[in-house]
Amino acid sequence: MKKGLGDTKEGDFTFSEKVRYTLGGIVILGGSFLIGRKIIKTTRSNNEEDKSFDEDSIPTYAKQVKMALHNDGWYGADTVQLRTVITEIPSQQVFEKVIKSYDKMNNGSMMKDMSSELDTTEYNEMLSIIHSKPKKEGETVDMSVKYDDWAKRLKAAFSKTYGPVSVTDRDALKAVLNEIPTQADWAGVGKAYIQLYNTNLDSDLSGNLHFWEVSDYTGIIKAKPQE
Repeated sequence: MKKGLGDTKEGDFTFSEKVRYTLGGIVILGGSFLIGRKIIKTTRSNNEEDKSFDEDSIPTYAKQVKMALHNDGWYGADTVQLRTVITEIPSQQVFEKVIKSYDKMNNGSMMKDMSSELDTTEYNEMLSIIHSKPKKEGETVDMSVKYDDWAKRLKAAFSKTYGPVSVTDRDALKAVLNEIPTQADWAGVGKAYIQLYNTNLDSDLSGNLHFWEVSDYTGIIKAKPQE
């Protein structure tokens, strides 16, 4: 006598039971894969965190970037600390390694986090800082590149906004003024500024500060060697 589709011997599985067990196995395997993947990511993240205790290591830079972006839970990033960290990174090559370390440590994207936590002028400032660095440690950067990047950072500092209100980012402004090594370099930045924005740097500097502040900021430049 022929068996129907649902007929089985004792101990055999019916067709529907086989389907259920097969699907259940797929679900279990899929869940195990996802759990295993999460464990691997967590392990990698923890290992990268452990490396951040080495001073001036790439994971340390990555950890400091994360802390500056998180800002102890306060609204907005700690741009002063972030600027300091980005400035200390010695080359574009090292910066790329910091990005990879950050992504591994946080299971996310460093550049995406920066773009979401910073406003446009702050983000552009950080990019300009990186762009002015040598490709690799020990290489030199042409001063014309630095002039352009300093000019862009100054413009970003003048263009910061809080909602509809335009304000000058004085911390960013001072950071640039302190980096420019000589009065001759300041003149070079001024030429780059005119080429980029078709306006005078000295005029924009005084025009974006209160009159009682101007001498303090111009004094930073005047105190530098002429060449």
